[in-house]
Amino acid sequence: MMKPDPAASPLSSPSAHAPGKPVNLAPRSPLDIGLSKLVTAGLAFLALAAYPFVAGDYGLDLITKIMIFAILALSLELLVGSTGLVCFGQAAFFGIGAY
Repeated sequence: MMKPDPAASPLSSPSAHAPGKPVNLAPRSPLDIGLSKLVTAGLAFLALAAYPFVAGDYGLDLITKIMIFAILALSLELLVGSTGLVCFGQAAFFGIGAY
């Protein structure tokens, strides 16, 4: 097994930290997002808002089902992933759906 070279570490590169310059170790705010991410999210929102006016019935039905499954996946991630909560009812519905 080959050991990594500490000289090739990104933390030891000259661009990572200049001597004499303080390192900012303060945590960033979750609301501190870049302008490009904000513009991308806005364009995605506008595209989804305009989609029903240009799509047919099949496309609209498909996007609706995708959004419903996305909401279900986010709620399941919140309950099982973040909190670790698993109840018998959820497991039963999951098993019936898999059957």
